[in-house]
Amino acid sequence: MLTHIRSGTVRLVATGSLLSLALVMTACGSSDSKPSSGSSKGGSAAAEPVKATNAPTDYFGPEKGKPAGYGIPKKKDGAGLTFGYLNITSANETLNAIGKGFAAEGKAIGVKTIILDDQLKVDKQVSDFQQLLAQGVDGILVNPLDNKALAPLLKQAKAKNVPVIGMDITQGSAPLPEGYASQIWRGRDHEAFGQVKLVADAQPGAKVGAINIAQPVPGPLYQMKRVETYWAQKFGLTVLGEQLNQTDDAAGGQLVANPLLSKYPDLNAFIAYNDPSAVGAVAAARANGRKVVSVGDNGSSDGIDGVKNGILLGTFQQDSVGQGAMAILGLYDAATNQNMPLPPTILRVSKLVTKDTVSGIATWEDQAKAIEQGEVGAGL
Repeated sequence: MLTHIRSGTVRLVATGSLLSLALVMTACGSSDSKPSSGSSKGGSAAAEPVKATNAPTDYFGPEKGKPAGYGIPKKKDGAGLTFGYLNITSANETLNAIGKGFAAEGKAIGVKTIILDDQLKVDKQVSDFQQLLAQGVDGILVNPLDNKALAPLLKQAKAKNVPVIGMDITQGSAPLPEGYASQIWRGRDHEAFGQVKLVADAQPGAKVGAINIAQPVPGPLYQMKRVETYWAQKFGLTVLGEQLNQTDDAAGGQLVANPLLSKYPDLNAFIAYNDPSAVGAVAAARANGRKVVSVGDNGSSDGIDGVKNGILLGTFQQDSVGQGAMAILGLYDAATNQNMPLPPTILRVSKLVTKDTVSGIATWEDQAKAIEQGEVGAGL
């Protein structure tokens, strides 16, 4: 039975030690005879088997078969159109990269873009949405902090014929709520599958501590639920407990990893909703004289560096730039009545980052520059 350990809000003092970790992770080999290394044991009869590979290319689950994007418009002069992106928080490198792709594709197609910082506050996101509508934008990209809070504004947008594309609005087979023209999935279940598989291949039968987001953001909450209650069982892992990172950074990850390490002496792995939490968990383990493998998510610079330095077993670089760029194309299609109707959901799968693949991973900055300097829809 999964034990949830909740920490209260605390005042943190971040130290430089988190930024100067120099650990080398040691991993056990995998065995093809066990479910954790990719045999089809434990899967449903109808599911295609998982193969013995660290890459999540053999994923089976509810995200299979989704289209990767919107149609490339024929009319490509966006003069006079303005699209807005509501960034959950500019303090997050991953979310900022969505804005980079949004702005880059906007420049390529000739539309004006507005990016607002919601500062992780529901009230701020609501007021920012209202601001965009008041400014007369022609389309909005939003990653909701609270779907219920945005419901009245979605109705207003629809009444004004302003298309809204959402990020990770639903999961699985749930229908898209009224008011959204479409949604972009980042492949949360792909990532949950891949995170668990990385740990299972390195530490068969691992005892896992989970670190989740404290804010009620549907995407990471769904991903970690799939890690903890579905994929872990498929690959023979045991999730011992979960902690919530109150500050969304490495210091917070280190703080909440400590009670898991104290309570579970056999804990030997961490799976986290973001890279800073995974890095912080390794710092906590090191301080306690423990060796763990740790897998992050998002592919932010600390995650990429963590893989390069052997701190993290792996991460997944979210296709943030591609999501932002594709949102521009979807909004432009809707605003100019091209390639309609938009598919309800498109899927932009993240890239697996391990010591074997990290050298071929381009930065989000370089990806955005390539989009800005290319043709409309180039590289997507």
